[in-house]
Amino acid sequence: MTLTGDVTCAEKLLQPARMVLKTGRHIRLDPPERRISLWNEIRTNYDRYMRDECGTFLEEVDLHMRSRFEAALVALASASIENDEDFSQVSRYSADEIEIWQKVERYNIMEIVSQDELRNRIMKKDADLLNLLKDYYLVMNRYVADTLDNPDIRITLRYYLKRRWNDYRGKMDAAISDAVTKSEWMENLVAEWEKNRNGI
Repeated sequence: MTLTGDVTCAEKLLQPARMVLKTGRHIRLDPPERRISLWNEIRTNYDRYMRDECGTFLEEVDLHMRSRFEAALVALASASIENDEDFSQVSRYSADEIEIWQKVERYNIMEIVSQDELRNRIMKKDADLLNLLKDYYLVMNRYVADTLDNPDIRITLRYYLKRRWNDYRGKMDAAISDAVTKSEWMENLVAEWEKNRNGI
């Protein structure tokens, strides 16, 4: 297949989805009627994209485009669940799909901090960040790997979250490695977490 898709057309259809993804978890603060309107617009645009209104794309490009529609919809579904709202469309997503979205979203601080800032906060023993890193080391990394291997979770969502999580992981691992080379306390802290987890 050759690339015959109109990227400008596809990006136009993706505009409302991009807005939801830029807003992130705080989309839940928007009024319900606005989020329902966004849901309907994104679903309509997604359907138009799937009908090849913008032409056909190479497989990787197509998956990237579809993953952004899907991620925006799951973000809106998650917001409705968090707000305990009666929105029947959330049934489009399984509990596993909602859960992994929400858990990865907890790490969204990685969007705004640099590797150097992370390293400095680790070395200053920032309590909030250390709790996040504890969760990352003991639970989250394995959970994400296992969940992204689950074929019951739609491939578009796995694609989006895998890319996002790998970006977060890369930044955390580099910052932690940097902190460890400058101080031995991180190794001791991880060993302590392991002891606590194993009930020693």
